[in-house]
Amino acid sequence: MCYNADGRQHSTDDADASRNRLAFFYVDDGTIMQRKILLIAPDIPSLPRLRADAEVSTIQRNHDTRLLSGVVRSEDVTAAITEDDYQIIWFVTHGAADGVRLTDENLSVEALIQYAKSDTVEAVIFNTCESEPLALHVSGEAAVNVICTIALVDNSDAVRLGSLLAVKLTEDIDYRDAYDAVSSGSSLYRFYGIHSTRSAYRNTVSSIGASISLEDDVKELKAAVFGHYGVGGLVQETAKIKDNLAELLKFKPLLISIEAMQKSNTSIPVYVFYGVLVLVALSIAALFIIIALGRGGV
Repeated sequence: MCYNADGRQHSTDDADASRNRLAFFYVDDGTIMQRKILLIAPDIPSLPRLRADAEVSTIQRNHDTRLLSGVVRSEDVTAAITEDDYQIIWFVTHGAADGVRLTDENLSVEALIQYAKSDTVEAVIFNTCESEPLALHVSGEAAVNVICTIALVDNSDAVRLGSLLAVKLTEDIDYRDAYDAVSSGSSLYRFYGIHSTRSAYRNTVSSIGASISLEDDVKELKAAVFGHYGVGGLVQETAKIKDNLAELLKFKPLLISIEAMQKSNTSIPVYVFYGVLVLVALSIAALFIIIALGRGGV
């Protein structure tokens, strides 16, 4: 005989039917709540084996679990999602910010979001390393609870939290309370609820956008200072100005000589004086023409 959440008895047939659609159900004396879980724990020959047998067996022992283990590919996950209804999708595998690992492929963020949007899915548990960015995307898009990690997690720590969480979820409590009951203040795990994740997801996306914008600004600044694609920047232009000043300073001795002759009242023929001035003017004009041609201005 089985029991509803309010303690009322109902028939075994009704309980069997509720397995497929209800988020949870009570068995035996009504003290244990089994949740429908799709547990994904693939073998990955190319990576170190996760020693997670204790976690897997604890989940199976306490919940209505479908286990995908051994060789697991994306089509296997898709088939499991379409064949039954689950309230939790639980990953015990290697992972990173861009997805979780199956046997010989990476399950992308897009695929995870689609799986999490299944009608009855309430939570996705990423017992994988460095899964917070991934989890924020999934929860923000699919509006589900997520439990994830913020860094590399030791295998024994992952198994311990996963096993304790599986047992705690047999109680009639929500996901946040179950997580809080088994995590510590210094835990490398994080919980994001359906409502809290929206703002966190938006903030994450905004931060990524701001980072990209800042990176573009830095690239533009570097191009302005050092040049870009053959176009001189501030460094090159400063060097040209220094060269031009050096050329102009070559006329300084001549000007000083003329000034000295004027101060000594030395008689200079008028045509010589004006001839020198013309030569200086022509030289300066020629220099500016050369500079303009070098810059492409003429």
